[in-house]
Amino acid sequence: TLRIDTDPNEVVIKIDGEVKGRSPYLDSTIQVPRVTLEIEKEGYKPIKEIVPLKGTPTSLVRTLESLGRAVRVSSNPPGASVFLDGRDSGKVTDCEIPLVPYGPHTLKVKKEYYADYEESFVVSEGNDPLSKSALLTVKDYAPVRSWGGPDKKLTISPKALALDKSGNFYVADESSIKLQ
Repeated sequence: TLRIDTDPNEVVIKIDGEVKGRSPYLDSTIQVPRVTLEIEKEGYKPIKEIVPLKGTPTSLVRTLESLGRAVRVSSNPPGASVFLDGRDSGKVTDCEIPLVPYGPHTLKVKKEYYADYEESFVVSEGNDPLSKSALLTVKDYAPVRSWGGPDKKLTISPKALALDKSGNFYVADESSIKLQ
C-alpha cells in the first residue's frame, strides 16, 4: 500500500509516468519493489523520486516549493483593468492575481478618464499575498450634460470646481448665476 499526502493538496500524482490521480492519494494494488513517483502542480517546483516499496504500507508526505506568490491589486477608484508584464490579466481592481512568479514585474492599472498607473516591483518569497495599490488621477472628464454653448454665459472666469460626497458639483466664479 502506498499513501501520498502533499502540501498543497490536489497535486497530480504520477507513478511510473502514468497519471494516477490527485493527492491525497492511496493505492493498495501496487505489486512492484519500487516506483518512480512524480508530483506536479502548476506554480510549484515538481518532485520526481524513486520510492522503494518494502512490502509493508508506505506513507509519504511531500511539500511542494512554490515558484511564485499571489499579488493583490487595489485602486482608488476601483474597477480599473489590471495588466501584468504588458498582458491584460482579465481582472479589475480590487482583485488578486494568483501565483505571480518570483522576480521583477511591471504592473499597469487602467481606467477610462484616468491617467494610467504603472509601477515596477519585485515578487519575493513569502506566504502572504503581496499588496499593490494605485491612486488614479483624473485625466479626462466624462461628459455628463451640456449647459449651452459659447454664447451661453453661465460662468464668468471660473476659479474653482468642487464635488461633495453627495455628488453635488459646485463652480466658484464671478457670475451672478450659481450652478449646483
